[in-house]
Amino acid sequence: REAKQKAESMQMEAREKLEGVMLEVERFMKRRDAGAYPDGRVELETKLKDAITEAYNAKVNVQFLISARHKVLKLGEVDVQRPPKTLTEGATKRSLAKEMLQALKEKDASALRRVLDDALQQGVQLQGLEVARKKLAEWDVTASTASRMRHDPHPKPMQPLRIILPDGRRGWLKVDLQWPGRSIMKCLPKEVAGSHFTLAQEGGHRGQLTVLQQPLDLDRPLSEQPEFFAEGAALACRSTSEVTLWEDVMKGLAEPFPAFAQVQKLLSDLAAGCFSTSLVLAWEVRRWQEAMDFLGASHLLLVSKEATPTDEKTVLHLDTDAVVEGDVMAKIISHIKGIDPRDHRPLLLVLLCRGYLSRRLVLSFRRHLPEDMILFPLPSDLTTAAAEAPGFAAECFQEARRLQMEGVHLPESCLQALDRLNPSWREECQRQDAAE
Repeated sequence: REAKQKAESMQMEAREKLEGVMLEVERFMKRRDAGAYPDGRVELETKLKDAITEAYNAKVNVQFLISARHKVLKLGEVDVQRPPKTLTEGATKRSLAKEMLQALKEKDASALRRVLDDALQQGVQLQGLEVARKKLAEWDVTASTASRMRHDPHPKPMQPLRIILPDGRRGWLKVDLQWPGRSIMKCLPKEVAGSHFTLAQEGGHRGQLTVLQQPLDLDRPLSEQPEFFAEGAALACRSTSEVTLWEDVMKGLAEPFPAFAQVQKLLSDLAAGCFSTSLVLAWEVRRWQEAMDFLGASHLLLVSKEATPTDEKTVLHLDTDAVVEGDVMAKIISHIKGIDPRDHRPLLLVLLCRGYLSRRLVLSFRRHLPEDMILFPLPSDLTTAAAEAPGFAAECFQEARRLQMEGVHLPESCLQALDRLNPSWREECQRQDAAE
């Protein structure tokens, strides 16, 4: 409780600090709009960026962070319209060179443009001048689309885009569909600029998030990527380190995806009539149609918590988060036997499930299935399993605990990754078990 109160207090302080700096920016912009050329733009921009970083780390609301980033973009445009600075008699080639290097270091296009204009006015030849001009042109190309949108006298309607930060915070960002994908990064906190930007789907099981493998194309206009604006769609920002950690976790929790040779043999056995029938068992997943078509499966069994508008013979309602043993497994086997009468040949049971569930489910099925039922697991591959894992973080930690309680050895890299993602995951799982 104390830790929660401390976090809330830090969040409040960071938000109030950011609000104060944003007010300073508004006063600065009003003076500029009134025709003045106030000093301190660079210092104020730095102050605002630092306040955004502090607010981001304190987990301040995403919408507020996006608003603050828009202030940074507006500040960056202020000096574009400022008259070129006239050098004083004491200004030297060395001071101009210093200003140019500083502008390049800070990636400040406005400052670099002023330095180049001043150098041209004074006829000063600076070392690296051509490199600076090329760099400025490069920055201008990157910023051109967003800049045109801001200064367009007839701007097109802005489209809302759902944004999800690496820590799960969510909000909306209004974008122009003519922007290239990379323009979005300018509107987000700089802490997520190096993230993996991928398509995600909100909703579904318990309103959780499914992160898909389709990345945002940074060079294509957003108008050519409509899937990110579909109902329930979102743009998920995932840090490189987080992706690596979840991959390590999945190496312990997920059943390995079968090798190509195993799949090839399965198809050969199906073609040779080695099985009386084939059944796809889809455990809280929706990708069963593809598997049915690929394998030519005869039957389908959907295992789900929620009511499904399909033939009751093909749906089995279970607590899919519970331990799959004893009575639960007996119920599954009984339901499978009732779907279709079989001859002496074995039944092929293809198991589809999310990656984080697959190792424990496969172990349970192998312990309890009769000899005339051949299990062939088709879980999500490692990359997909790691991509969808953040939407089921609590379940992943619970799965790790259950596997350990069943005596399953988890790789050290998996346990270390779990500890880095949530140092108190063991205690939280124990409290959850006690509450249930």
